[in-house]
Amino acid sequence: AILLARIFIKGHGKGVSLKTLWLYVFVFGSRLLSILRHEGYLPYDKSGDFVYHSTEILSLLLALSCLLFIQLKCPKSYQQKYDSFGSFQSSSFLGTLYLIVPCLLLALVLHPTLNSDFVSDVAWTFSMYMETCAIIPQLYMFQCSTANKGVVEVMVSHSVFALGFARVLDMVFWLYSYHELTGAAGSK
Repeated sequence: AILLARIFIKGHGKGVSLKTLWLYVFVFGSRLLSILRHEGYLPYDKSGDFVYHSTEILSLLLALSCLLFIQLKCPKSYQQKYDSFGSFQSSSFLGTLYLIVPCLLLALVLHPTLNSDFVSDVAWTFSMYMETCAIIPQLYMFQCSTANKGVVEVMVSHSVFALGFARVLDMVFWLYSYHELTGAAGSK
């Protein structure tokens, strides 16, 4: 929401990595594939399920809105020369495959079975692995732009901090919920 507000108010996408936004679309889409079909990765208290589902859907819509706004409304402000993660010997956009493929392969091999559904369990695990790596293109863009005497936009850096803080909150949530999930799945 911070990023979309900043893009909408300033009218440009300067300093925003489209690769990171695309990766977050993969994160939220694959997580929704898992949690909308099953409840294996949700705590047993049903009171918050709608909040969790709504938050994931809203997050997907916000990521898509940022992408569309930058690509359709202000494509000239997008700094593709700095958003170059993984473009060593390939197309710039294919650089995201350097993150997607290992996360997918790892999810195929190492995934829990709380839903007892291969697709759903792999989708959940892929979203968790991908969410860990999705910010890398944005950080790389920060590094490239500052190396060329560019300035990191304040609101973009705040949104990156918010994403990092969200990972800390995720860890607290999973540490708190661990006993519920391991007891039910018999994985103690």
